[in-house]
Amino acid sequence: VWAESGVPHGVKNTSDQLLVLLVGIAPAPQKKK
Repeated sequence: VWAESGVPHGVKNTSDQLLVLLVGIAPAPQKKK
């Protein structure tokens, strides 16, 4: 997912510093049979 400046998304930076966000997404673990 890529959201450039000004595009609505769920992250809000309330500081005067650049915000860098790294997100890792993985599938749910498989259920053992």
